[in-house]
Amino acid sequence: SVDSLKPNLTLRKIEALRNNEIRLIFHGARVPYHFNNFRIECIVPNRNDVLYQYRTDDQKQWSPWFADNTFILSGLQYGNKKVFVRASDRGKITEQLMVNLQVLPPWYLKWYAFVIYFLLMFSVVLSIRGWRNQSLKKQKMAMLLREKNSLHQQSEKHKQEILEIEQARLNSQVDQLKQ
Repeated sequence: SVDSLKPNLTLRKIEALRNNEIRLIFHGARVPYHFNNFRIECIVPNRNDVLYQYRTDDQKQWSPWFADNTFILSGLQYGNKKVFVRASDRGKITEQLMVNLQVLPPWYLKWYAFVIYFLLMFSVVLSIRGWRNQSLKKQKMAMLLREKNSLHQQSEKHKQEILEIEQARLNSQVDQLKQ
């Protein structure tokens, strides 16, 4: 009789979900990261009152048994995921069905994003270095200008002192000539 045979679990469809957008995908499909929610529908043909449960490859525990043959996996991380599904028909458990899902990484974790990150960091370092060099040049110019002004002031002071000494010598000579 048909009832004595072990039930056969069949994958009916896999849908990738994003907000109100739904994409029908196939087993093992590569799915963009923004479609990281899945609705998986399985069926045991020609059977009523079948219970279903599932688990992902990173879970040890199976989900509780439920009567709906459709279940949703939400917010899967990027990478390869295996989903195992099994059914129970009047206590007879089917062989587990394996569904492969591959969620692609988000754009900000792809190789070209890392090239952009590197170029941005490189330009920031160059900008900081250029700014620092410009700042050092300004400081050096200001220091040279202060030094030049200081030397000019010292030169003027020495000239004034020489003039005063020369004036005093001349005055002394004039005084000597008057005597």
